[in-house]
Amino acid sequence: MGFGDRDFLDSNGTFGQIMKVSTSTLIVKSAGDVEKIILIDGKTTIRNLKETVNSADLKIDDNVVIIGEPNDVGQIKAKLIRIMPASPLPPPPGRKIFPDHK
Repeated sequence: MGFGDRDFLDSNGTFGQIMKVSTSTLIVKSAGDVEKIILIDGKTTIRNLKETVNSADLKIDDNVVIIGEPNDVGQIKAKLIRIMPASPLPPPPGRKIFPDHK
């Protein structure tokens, strides 16, 4: 649905924050502060909300979800990278998110 002939089933991936960006790789810090190497190429689909973007739009500190295939050295060859919207700002000091919560 929305990815044409690309089959994303039976894939592996990760999610986390981009720590480093280069022409063909990303370093992403995932859960547990584990750094993962993500390989990108011309076949990688990169999406920001509904818009398809290119690798130049990937920035340090972006939160991303990656779907791909692992290689024999533990890197992930990305099929899809989705840039996630930034988290909302925390509430101002002294203000609770749930005011009725004690």
